Amino acid sequence: MHKRMWVAGAWALALLWVPQARAASDAELDEIRAQIRDLRQSYEARIQALEARLKAAETKAAEAAPAPAPAPVAEAPAPVP
Repeated sequence: MHKRMWVAGAWALALLWVPQARAASDAELDEIRAQIRDLRQSYEARIQALEARLKAAETKAAEAAPAPAPAPVAEAPAPVP
């Protein structure tokens, strides 16, 4: 019985030392939302810049590529005598 009381007391003491979770204030939530919005805008701008670079590179590659050679025309086989 004495041991159970000691264990219960140890648990109660441990629970007192656990840091209490606190709710974020409205100002903190607004700051987090603003940071997320800024990151989203930054990534969107970077993606658009990369897409523009890709399109320019594809256009340049298409202009620099030589025109395909015409397909050779197969001659008709000679008639068998």
